[in-house]
Formats: sequence, structure tokens, C-alpha cells
Amino acid sequence: MRAITGGVLMCVVGVLSVGCARPHVEQGEGFVPVVRKVDAAAWPFALRPAPVDKSVAKPAASDARMIRVRALFIAGKPEHLAELGVDCKAPASVVSCSDRSALREAMIRKHRGQVLTAPRLLVRSGQLARIAVTSTTAYLADYEREGAAKGEPSGLKPLMRRYMEGVVLDVRAELDGEAVTFTHIDARHAVRLATRECRAAIGLGGATAQAIWEEPVILAATAALPATSRVRVGSREALVIPLHQRLVAPEAGVRSLAKEPVAVREERSVQSLARLGACGCPLEKWVVLVLQAEVTRYREGGGANST
Repeated sequence: MRAITGGVLMCVVGVLSVGCARPHVEQGEGFVPVVRKVDAAAWPFALRPAPVDKSVAKPAASDARMIRVRALFIAGKPEHLAELGVDCKAPASVVSCSDRSALREAMIRKHRGQVLTAPRLLVRSGQLARIAVTSTTAYLADYEREGAAKGEPSGLKPLMRRYMEGVVLDVRAELDGEAVTFTHIDARHAVRLATRECRAAIGLGGATAQAIWEEPVILAATAALPATSRVRVGSREALVIPLHQRLVAPEAGVRSLAKEPVAVREERSVQSLARLGACGCPLEKWVVLVLQAEVTRYREGGGANST
């Protein structure tokens, strides 16, 4: 195993535990931060547009070598990942594997790991490639006061927002003989855990209005190769990058106008959020991005074949 130095990127995923029994714990000890206030401009917060690739594209050849990248987002316990040679405390590492399916099979069969998604890309050497598999959901997120500033009878204007689920993976790699060198990796993964349905009586001067809104609870994760890194991966090796994860549970601003406690109907999986302390959210599994690459020969009209 080869560890790649840089800032520490860590991640955990699993079933929410009940409460927090100890003081603040640094991320990476089984906890992820909980984000309760999310700026409207940050939505959709988990996935961002692709960067502009300013590289000069070379003319396509009728028979040219390309790079096939196989990606796995795998969730597993840190001790099980360590047995496979994965250093979850390093920003990235290269591990050996007998063949392209060995690491995946070992994680699933021996350690009961979970493959979250497994996208594939066909990359031209030196150019940026992206794959995105996402879905967008609109929801009634909040309200804002209207009319009060003009001395008119005030009311509530509903605010719609949206969140995205899925995965986006950006990869740039270069041919290096029969090996592949990764020069840029940016991965984003988001999944909704639940949606809290909220209701409250809102004070509007001398009047009262009933307001209903939703607050989604989402696990959002990111991973990136350190900016100056160039990682060479052979045919019997895999690049592993732990994801940095946060639990996003935004609370609507209209809560501050409630004349009574907000009534919340939520799924059991997120009921513990009300009891979380400064230590964050305890989760038992980590998520890592596993990348394997092979050199292929692409023929127009004939697809890609492994060399």
C-alpha cells in the first residue's frame, strides 16, 4: 500500500445512533459534522457544475488509446477497510489487487461492505471527463414575510428549494506506458435519509397563520485528489480516496416566527437529531472511492477494447 500525503479526508456512513454521550470529538473518530443552517445560494449544495476544461483537444484518431476508469463508492467499517490495505487516515492511497474485481469481492463477501454506486468512464488522455447520475426534488422549504414593510396586512410567501441526490465524478488521467496517472479527481455523492414534515402557528402581527414546510436530511460527501498530486496506478492496483462527509439537516427560518413549539413528524432514522451534541453525528461506516484504470484501444464505430 502506498499512502499519498496531503490534507486528511475522512468519511463515515451508516445508521444514526441515539444521542451523543461524550464531549466534542474531532472528525474521524466515528462522527461527522451536522450542518443545520444552509444558505439558499448553496442549493443544490451537494453537486456543482463541471469545471471548464481549457485543454486543447487533439484530433480524434481512428485507432487511439484511451483510458477506461472503473469507480466504486464502497461503505465499510474502518477496521475492515484496513485489512484490505486501505488507510482511511490518508487523503489517498494505492493498494494492490490480484484483478479488477478482487477488492470489490473481498469487501462485499468477507466484510459485508456495501457498494453504493459503480460508475464507469472512458477518458481521453489529459482531458477532463465527467459522469453524473442525479435526481432533483423540489420541496416547500420556508416562508418569508410580505407586506409588513409597507404597512399592509402581512402574509407568508412560500419559498421553494430543491436538493439533488446521486453522484458526480470528474476525472483527468494520463497514459503512462501501460499504467495510468491520475492528475485530477473530484467526486460528490449525496443521498436523502429522510424528510421532516413541520407544522406551526406563525404570528403575523395581530393575526396567526398555519404554516407547513419540509426539512430534508441528507448525507453529502466529497472527495478530491490533493491539488499537486499525480498518482500512478498499475493494472493490478487501485487508487482509494476516503470521502469527507457531513449530515445536512437545514432548519427553516420561519421557525423563529412560531408562536408555539414546531410540530415535527419525522422518520425514526432521524429522530436522534434533536439530541445531538457538539460532537456531531455518530455513524459507523466510512465511504471510500475506489478507482481502477486500464488502457483500451478505441476504434470508431467499434467501441473500446482492452489492450
